[in-house]
Amino acid sequence: KNNLDKLEYHKIDYDMLYVGHDYMGTDKESFLEDERWCYNDYGWVVKSNFIYMLHAYIVTNKGLDIILDNDYENNLCVADEWLPALYAPEGNPLVHPSLSHLHGQLKSYALIPSLIEQIDKDFSHSGTEFSEYYEE
Repeated sequence: KNNLDKLEYHKIDYDMLYVGHDYMGTDKESFLEDERWCYNDYGWVVKSNFIYMLHAYIVTNKGLDIILDNDYENNLCVADEWLPALYAPEGNPLVHPSLSHLHGQLKSYALIPSLIEQIDKDFSHSGTEFSEYYEE
């Protein structure tokens, strides 16, 4: 709640906020360094560029409307790819070409450091590539 209060205090308008994330790539790929704000002595609020791992995030009512208004149900796509496509800047090479038309709809930020850490996949045994569906 304190972090959300500080976002409001700094008038940071967001549709989605990562409170936990994992890096796949460099910080430059995950965040837009020129758009960050100090929210307390312990970390930053940084504009998202393309973040994988949807394990801890907040979506506002407006953000949820944007997500649902983009025909997600009829597009077979992993949410880790879909949601970043909605906020990634135009031309971001990490966005799949078939999703590039979605850019710029969501305002997404992340707390650094994360408030909620994801268990490493080596320990959690998570991974789509090992599922029965993927093997077929």
